[in-house]
Formats: sequence, structure tokens, C-alpha cells
Amino acid sequence: MLSKALVTLIVAAASSTSLPAAFAGTPDFGSWPAVKSFTFSTPDPITTTFDTPDPLTILFAPHNGETKLLSGKGNTECKLDDNPYNVNAGDILDDIGIFKGAYQGSCYPYDNYAYSDFLTEKGSLDDGSGKTYEAYKINHPNNVPVQFDAGATKLMFKVEGVLAASYIVYKAQPTTSGGTYAVQVAQKDIVPVAPGQFVMTSIELTNSGFDDVSDPPIFFVVPSDEALTAPESKTLNGSVNSQCALENDPTAVNLQDTVDKIGLYKTKYDGSCFKQKDYSYYNFLTEKGELDDGAGHKYEAYKIGYPQGPPPDWQVGRTHLMFKVKGSLSSSYTVYKAQPRNEGDAYTVTIVEKGITVPTADQFVMTGISLTDSGYNAISDAPIFFILPDDQALTVPIYKTLPGTLDECTIENDHTAYGPGDVVESFGIFIGKKSDGSCTTNENNRYGNFLIEKGEVEDELGNRYEAYKVKYPDHIPTQRQSSNSRLMFKIEGALVPGSLYNVMKIQPPMSHPTVTVGDHDISVETEGQFVTTSALVAPPGSPQAGGPDAIFFVVPAIDLVSAWPAFPTTGLRVEATIFSKDGLSLYAEVLGLQTEVFHSPFNPSINQAVGLDDHVHKYGYRKVYFPIVGASGDEGIVWQDQTTFFIYVTWIGVGDDESAITIQLPENNSGDFYLLGAVSETTNGDIVYMLMDRTADSDDPYSALTVKAVKVNKNGVLITASTLDTSTSGGVNIHAYSSSAGTLAWNESQNSIAWFIARTYIRGSDGLNHQALSVILLDPGDLSVVSDKQVTSHSWNNYIIDSGDGFLSADLGDNYPRGIHVNKITPQASISGDVVYTFKTQHGTTAQNPAGNTFPVYEDISNNEQTFYQWSNDNDVYTEMAQPALLELDDSSLIIVFAGEFPSLDSSQTGANLNNPRNIGIVKVDANDFTNVLSKGVDATGGFYKFGGVWTPQENKGVIQLTQFTSGGAGRRELSSVDKTQWDNATRVKTAKLSNGNIVIVYEVWSSATYKRTEYMVIDSLGGVVTPSTFIPYALRLAPQDPAVMIYDDTVTIVGYDGLSLVRYHIQLGGGHPATDTNAPSVNPSHPPSVIPSGEPSGSPEEPSKVPSVMPSGSPEEPSKVPSVIPSGEPSGSPEEPSSQLPSVIPSGDSPSGSPEESSDQCYESVKDRYYLKTDTDGEEITKTCGSLAKKNENKVKRTCAKTKSGTTGAAKDVCKVTCGVCPCGEIDKSRFYPRPVKGEGKVKNNICRWLASTKKDIESICTSDRRSDKLGPAKVVCPVTCGTCPNE
Repeated sequence: MLSKALVTLIVAAASSTSLPAAFAGTPDFGSWPAVKSFTFSTPDPITTTFDTPDPLTILFAPHNGETKLLSGKGNTECKLDDNPYNVNAGDILDDIGIFKGAYQGSCYPYDNYAYSDFLTEKGSLDDGSGKTYEAYKINHPNNVPVQFDAGATKLMFKVEGVLAASYIVYKAQPTTSGGTYAVQVAQKDIVPVAPGQFVMTSIELTNSGFDDVSDPPIFFVVPSDEALTAPESKTLNGSVNSQCALENDPTAVNLQDTVDKIGLYKTKYDGSCFKQKDYSYYNFLTEKGELDDGAGHKYEAYKIGYPQGPPPDWQVGRTHLMFKVKGSLSSSYTVYKAQPRNEGDAYTVTIVEKGITVPTADQFVMTGISLTDSGYNAISDAPIFFILPDDQALTVPIYKTLPGTLDECTIENDHTAYGPGDVVESFGIFIGKKSDGSCTTNENNRYGNFLIEKGEVEDELGNRYEAYKVKYPDHIPTQRQSSNSRLMFKIEGALVPGSLYNVMKIQPPMSHPTVTVGDHDISVETEGQFVTTSALVAPPGSPQAGGPDAIFFVVPAIDLVSAWPAFPTTGLRVEATIFSKDGLSLYAEVLGLQTEVFHSPFNPSINQAVGLDDHVHKYGYRKVYFPIVGASGDEGIVWQDQTTFFIYVTWIGVGDDESAITIQLPENNSGDFYLLGAVSETTNGDIVYMLMDRTADSDDPYSALTVKAVKVNKNGVLITASTLDTSTSGGVNIHAYSSSAGTLAWNESQNSIAWFIARTYIRGSDGLNHQALSVILLDPGDLSVVSDKQVTSHSWNNYIIDSGDGFLSADLGDNYPRGIHVNKITPQASISGDVVYTFKTQHGTTAQNPAGNTFPVYEDISNNEQTFYQWSNDNDVYTEMAQPALLELDDSSLIIVFAGEFPSLDSSQTGANLNNPRNIGIVKVDANDFTNVLSKGVDATGGFYKFGGVWTPQENKGVIQLTQFTSGGAGRRELSSVDKTQWDNATRVKTAKLSNGNIVIVYEVWSSATYKRTEYMVIDSLGGVVTPSTFIPYALRLAPQDPAVMIYDDTVTIVGYDGLSLVRYHIQLGGGHPATDTNAPSVNPSHPPSVIPSGEPSGSPEEPSKVPSVMPSGSPEEPSKVPSVIPSGEPSGSPEEPSSQLPSVIPSGDSPSGSPEESSDQCYESVKDRYYLKTDTDGEEITKTCGSLAKKNENKVKRTCAKTKSGTTGAAKDVCKVTCGVCPCGEIDKSRFYPRPVKGEGKVKNNICRWLASTKKDIESICTSDRRSDKLGPAKVVCPVTCGTCPNE
């Protein structure tokens, strides 16, 4: 329903004769105020020191003759549980003994599964002050298990006479000073049941291959009230306790994995617990100590060291922290973490979890604090944990890693069904439903491990909001992402009237942020209860999630939080400068649309956020914003609401520079139609727009669709409307809407309107509903159809403008013809044109086509991994036209701009929607003869076999590739093993011509699935680069197929939406210099692959698609070392091969020999080359190897390569040129290529670039080979410098 304010405006507009006059001339952008800046702050850290008691040093004196060989198999936990007095005397020496622990509920005191024969000596310990203790030295066992240790051998002891309340077992470990031992606590608070009765401890003498007695320790027992001041440390296994067991019985804690009041446990994975070493990190050295903040406050604390071993297979579940409280309880507790700082022994304190309820004293409570997370180890710097009651809370920063494993189905059924690990205070993350409505938590198909930082956002006006910064998730899906990660929140305290809230999102840089609505009008029914939202936090870097370091906060829906200086109310506009620096300025006009109704114009960040590797992407998308210029220079935008589908025109600055008047247009009051084109004329400002029914009759393929042509005056008053005849009997033959839709142009001098429209035909005699593009010419007076002619079949993108005595058009076809098709169209419907750029074709992978005809093998593009046949039926075009697609230049030429895959005609590089990174290319042609190519670029020839097997030749001339995004050396059929999410691709390309003849190109950079950034470049009329690809330090989002326009001199105008209102963005360039910003790199790298390989496999295996549903059996056999689905053994993160662009023809002549020489555009890099990283506090330079840099993630590589500071060695960008992508073509010395058999030698074994550069044997045959494997490409791709296969400039 429309708001009253808007209805009043419409009625007033309909009754008036004209709008006030518009402002004239170019706006004074320099006088516009800056956007509001924001700051994100967290509490200042508290700095502490960590101390442990000094070790006691004592001497051990063995008693003569008091030694015994204890078998280790005579006593078992199972037997002693049944009868504590049933002790085998052969396994005790006076007051101490050993027993075999249980393994999965059973005991195995057999040679195959037990250590045995521990030589034990009784003696005395002397602390040098006259105090002595009866003690026992237990030596290393003589025999090891034949198979494996099924249950550890543990210590037991007894006390004769009167019992103390509890006891402590100490362990004295040998020191380097001869004969002395250092004492530490092994286990405390042990309570014997009766005098003379042995009590079992959790002190392990053997632990699954880890031998705790390799240095023969000495054990002694002391009453707790006579405790020694000694260090308390212990190696915790990390997976002895499990969530499964503790949920069933919170008291069932195995003290083996505890140190006093802290312990570790293993979490569930898909509802089950897997404690085996094969699936767990293990052996965490844990020390009890004390933190001192220097201000008189001391806290009992525990340092947890890095685990000794990662899981041999993969981590199934996580190792988490648990704790207990002794004595009286507080209502809730907070766990703090003290992280080491660079200087000295200082630690910085942060909150990791708060509000933890402890139901029972002296009972362990599980927390959501993970110590290990999918390769990210939160304890790599050995942090210290301590616990305080919330009423003694410290004001410190709050950081926490959320796994993001809570699913929407669970939280939807029960809003309280979340664990402490799922939330940070009032913020949480959950996995949304799949497209079919079901839920999954499979980590192969989701993002996870989001580092969350709680803080406060404040704008320059002093408004403050509790906020949460979401860092880049550590875990990314290894398979196709099936669900998005979303935000949930709760409101503490009283709810606002109406209880409606908005989730706001800030995308840095904070000096000129992008502030948008993540989700709006969220109803909160109960305070303190989490509610789910549609606000995305993953995929990271996606348009919805806002990229890494996006900040989220929640405000009442009535509060409009915006980056703009003063957010406009209905009917007004606000001007703002986003930034202006070093040759690049970005300005914005915010147009006030907000009323009681939340309007939903097209949001480029959310609507049609389809990645390039999605099959939907190739079909294009309708244009959504239609900038118009009417009478007296009136400036307006015709647009459609994406929720109601109502159509509006917004006039800007008409009568008042601060006005933005929005009028609803007629003939679509029910919202049944798509807006598929709008145009105005300059005499009276009349507007013509085209409407097409959004829904075809799916039950009747012969039905015709309703299509209207509508003409209104500038006030929105209807002049005329025409319903087109869409039948096949003399009509324009339209059955259904096609997503590539249409473009409208009005040639006023020729009194003709051209509608370039893609649609689906009514079913033909062949039984099919074909898709095609036609040009429909309309009479501007009554909007009747003058002519209708087909132009292309099928067509996935189009553009048409009025030009001279007719129209100029460009469209993207997949078959008839296949390529970018440029045409001249006269008002009499004469069409003449040509294909100016064409592309590769996927051929059949079976001998028989769908029609049943059989064809021979297409030998030229087939290889060992894939056989192709001589027929095709390829709807993919591997190309995206820019908007405008063509620009008319002053020298009677046209430049056509597009994004495509290179090499353009290599049909072996097919099989997916995205096969190579999309790069921007151009072709310049004679405006009077499209076959006359004027650009001096690359020529290529090729062709394809049509569906019926007929050969169709193809040729590209003069193609200039402007960007150099690379795939890292992906080969012909290796796409299944290539991580395309790391690629950079140009998409949503916009163009505009400057007054000096140069051309501005603005475009988004995406991975295969998500938005990364926006860039621009400037070229001259010959295709030469004036300003290289340059990062725009603002999330300027572009509608997929909307053209940029030039309303003002040398100002590129783009219409967008910021989540609150319509925005006209204006880009001004000056000086041809790259833009710089203090918060962003000044010039983007020359587009290397996102992660450059080191040349060696990472070694990390692929995770199985699922975990065994049943735990390994308790039988005395080696536990299963792999889940039921075995990993392939190949590294999941195997490095991409070095970037290179294959030339269409390998250079002839002598092959290179010896070491390759670098030129200005070729680089050779060694993994051992070292670059300057930083200088530490002692003034010592820290350097790293290029090989280590190449193994980092994309963001780390980019940040490191952007640094310019150097020391005695150069910065990374100067040393690791291939990894940093600072040269067009390069190789890394240890990159591996696929071996080629060498005569007399069988197979090349040293198949790395370094070997190839040094060999003289058969290098020509190796460098010309096309052979490859699933993981390795040919030498000419991997080692282009050595092979001389770098592209010619």
C-alpha cells in the first residue's frame, strides 16, 4: 500500500500541468559536504604478567634392595572398579602401584595392547631443608605393545593409618644438574576411601604413543594440608572427555584431562563424538599460575600451550575449554584470555566468553571456547585463561571465534536452542536454510569460524551503537556452498514501541564508509531472546556480507542511520562527497524516497547477486534504472520497486536544487508487469516505457503474453497506452519474459522509437519455444508497432542507442550469430551489421547428440582427460558486454568493450560456466564498416561444429586485453580441482567517453561467486592504458546491465541504491593518476592469481564428505584411522600453478637453455628468496621466504605485497614478483609441471622449473608438450619464462 505522503504527491502531480524548471549546468561538486565518518572502538587492553611458582629442587636417594619389576598388566581399572581390594601384589611396591586403564569401556592387559615391565625403585627425596618424602622412581617400560596401547598405564597409591581429607601426588622430574629433580603437581584433591586401600589416579605413565616417563620421574604423595609450593603443570590429552559423555553426566569428568579447575573436552561433530587421535589435536602442555596486572590484582590462571600433534587425518569436532568453581557460586562468570604481546613477558587481556552459568560447585562446565579450529589455532601463542565472577568483571576487549554451525531449522523450532559457542553477547551466527528449505551443517558446504570483535560504533555527530566486527572466516567450503551464514541478535532491556528493528552494516574504510541496511523491519517479540535475520555474514566479501571487517549493529527501525551528512526526507535530495583525492573523486546525490512504506529499489548488493560460475549468470539480467533527460534539461530516473513492482519516476533538482520528486507511473498499479525500458524526449519531457507481464501461462506454451507501451508526460499523467499484439498472427510473437530483457531508444529527429527486446516465442511447429532478440520499431505518437525483425538467436545481453539517422545496437548471441553482434538499424527497419568478437564453444562429450546422430572425435581439442566430438549445443557465451557496449568516437569509429575469457577461441577450455578468469577486452572498428578492424591487438582463428556437425569458422581481429587476471595455470580439464573462488574476474563493466576522447571503464571484481571490490581504468582511443586498473576505496556497487551515463561534462554517473534510498554516484577524474587512499592500496596489483603456489603440495588432505556414523568398536584392534569415506589423499589445498597466459601459437625457433633471463615483463622467482617483513623491538630485521608467502591466504598475500618498506632485503613486491603479481608473466623455480617421457629415460622425475632451466636435454619437446594431469599443467604454462611462452606485448 502506498503511503499518504506519496499518494498526495501523485494526485498533485496528476492535476498539475508541469513541474518547476530544473537547475541548469554542471553542479559545483567541490562545494558538497563530506559523508559522515565513523569510528569503531574497543576497550583499552589490560596488560598483565604471568608467574608460576619457582620449582623445588630435591635429591633422590634410592633404598638399597627396594626395587621391583612391575608388569603393568596385573591390575586393571575394570577389576579394581569391581573390587578395590582385588589388587595383584605383583604390580605394587609398598604404597604405590600401577594399573592398566580402560579403553572404550573394556580392559586389555595383554602384550598386544599394553606396555609392560616397569622397573620401580623406592627411595627418599630430600629438599635440603631437613624435609624428606617417601618416593618412587618409575622407569621406562621394557616392553612396548605389539599392536597399540589400548588404555594407558596409570599410577595408584594407598595411605596407611589416619587419613587426611585429601592428598596431592607430586612428580619430580630430573634436571640437567646431576642428581637433582624439579617438583611439580601431578594430581591434587585425591580422596582415599579407606586406610590401606589403593586409590586409582588419572596420572598416566603411557599415553597413546606419548611416553610421560621417558626421563624416569619420581612420584611422592603428600596430604593437601601439607602442600608444597611447586609448579602445577600437566600435558592434557585434549580428547579424553567428550561433549557426548558430559551432556549425559556432567560429573563424568576424567581428571586426566584437567589441571585443578580447568580442563579440556572434545565437542560433537554431526551429533557424535570422535575422540581418537586420528581426528584430534592432542597433548596440550598446561600450566597453572598467576596473573598480575601490576595494580595489586592477581588472578589464578592457566597457560595452555600449543598441542604437540595435529590429527593425522582431519579434525572431527573441536577441543574446547571447561572449568569449575570451588566454594560459593556467583550468578554467572566470564572467561578471559591473556594473549602474549611482543614486548617482554606482558600479556593483553580480552573477554572470550561471558555470562556463563555454573549450576553446581566443584562441577566442570563446558564452554564454547575452541582451542583448535580448522587449521586456525587460537592457542598458537600459548594464551592464558582465567575466570572471574561477572560482578567482578574487567573492562577489556571482547573477541570470540564463532564456528557458525547452528542451523536455521534448529533455532527456528526453539529460539533458545543455541550454545555459548554460537553467540557473542547479543550477536550470533547461524546457517540459513538451503534453497529446498532443509538445513545442513556439513562443513564441506559452508563457511565457518568467524572471529568476532565486540565494540562500539560512533559517528561524527556523537551517536553511539553497540557493534560487532566480523573478520574473514577461517573455514571456507571445500565443495559447493549450499547455505549462507546469517546474523541473529537479541535486544536486552525494554523494546521500542512497535518492536521493529533494522540491522545496519558498515563496510570500511570508516573515513567514507558504505552504510547499508542488512535487514529491515525485524519484529522482536521478547526481550533477551535471539531472533534470526536475513543479514548475511558469509560468503565473505560477498555483496550481501559486506566483505571482511564488516561491522553490524542493530537500531530501532524508526532510526535512520546513514553515512550521508543529513539523510533526506521524502521529496528532498542530499549532496555528499564520498572522497576526492589524487585524481579521483566520488560524489553522491541521495534521493529521499523514505515514507511510511519502505521502498525497495533494485539493490546491486543483494538483487541478482549471482556469481559468474552460476549458470544463471550467462542469461543476463534486465536493466533496472533508466536515467532520462527531459525538457529544459530535467534529470530523472525511471525505476521499479523490487517488492511491489510499482514503477516510479524520480525527478532531481527540479525547481529546487534540494528536491527529489518521486511520482508513481500508471498502467501497473497491480504490480503485474516488469519494466523493460524507459526513455524520454527533450521537447516536452514525455516518457515512454515498456511493460511486460511477469508471468507466462506455463500450462499453455501457445499463449501470448500481455505487453504494453505507455506514454506519460513528465508529471506522470497518461497520454496514451498501447497493448501490443503479441500473437503469431501478425503480432510480435511473445510468449514469455526473458531475463536479458530489453533496451529502449528514441530518435527524435527520425520520429522513431526502437525497442530491443529478448523474449521467448510462442511454440513453433518444431514443438519448441525458442528465445531470440528482435528490434520492434514503434510510432512515438500512438505507440503502434511499425515493424518487428529478429536480430539474434539466442541473445543474452543487448544495448541500443539513437545515432544519426537511425540506431546503433550491440547484442550478445550464443548461436545465430555466435558473438557480439553490432548493427545499424534504420527507421525503415533495415538492419546491417557484423560480429566483431566471438568466442569458444563447448563440444559434445558423447559421440551421439540429442537428436540421435553420431559424430567422430574432435581430435584437435581432445586430451587424456576429456574426449570431445564434432557437434555442439552450447548456450554459454563466456562473455559479458559492457554497458554501454559500444562508444562512438570522433574519428568515425566504434569501440566495443566486453569481459571475456582468454584465449578467446580455445574450445578445449570449456565445460563450466567459468573456465578462465574474465578479463576486459576491446575491439575498435570503422563506424561505417564493422568488418574493418582498427585496433592493433591479437588476431585469433578457430571455429566450432554446429549441432548437426557443420563446421563454422571463427575469427577475432585486433582484440586488446586490458586486464590480466590469471587462473594460476589451470589446465584444460583441471577445473574440478581448481579453486575458482580465488580468481579475480571483471564483471558488470560500465563505460563512458571523456571530452578528450579517452574512455573510462568502471567494473566490479568478483571471485567465481562473490563480490570483491570495484575498480576503474582509463584508456585512450587506441586502447592504450592511460590509468591502469585502480582500486576505488568505496564499495561502489553496479547494477548488472545498466549503462553508465554522461549527464555532466567528464563526469560518469551511475545509479545505485545504498540500502536506504536511491543514490546517483558521480565519478570525476583528473590528471590521469591512480587513486590513493589512506585506507586502501593506491594501485591494485597487476592481478596475479589470488594465491600463488609455492610449487609444493600443501599437504593438507581433503576432508571426507562425512564422518562415520558409528564409533570404532571396542574390540582390541587398532582403531579405524579414517572415516568411512576415505580422503583421496590429494591435498585439498593443492597449490595453483603459476600464472601464465597461453599464446595461441608456441614460439618457434631454438628452445631456451640455462637459467632464464628476466625482462621488464618477465619474472623468475625462487621459493628461497627472502623479503623484508619487519624490524622487531631489538632492532633485528625479520625476513621471510617467497615460498612461505605463497602459502598464505589471499588477504595476507595482498597486504604483504602492498607494503613498500624494505631493509637490507627488499619488500615482498620487489623480491617475490611472481607471488605479488607485479609482472605480466613469471614462474617460480619449484613449480611442478606434468612430466613428459624423455627418450631413453622413461619419465622426467625432476619436473620443476628450476631443473628445466638447467637442463639441455629434450627441452624443446617438454616445452611444446600439451600433456597435463588433474593436478599439474604442462611446462609451457607452468614455466613460461624458461619455455619462452610468455605472451608478446
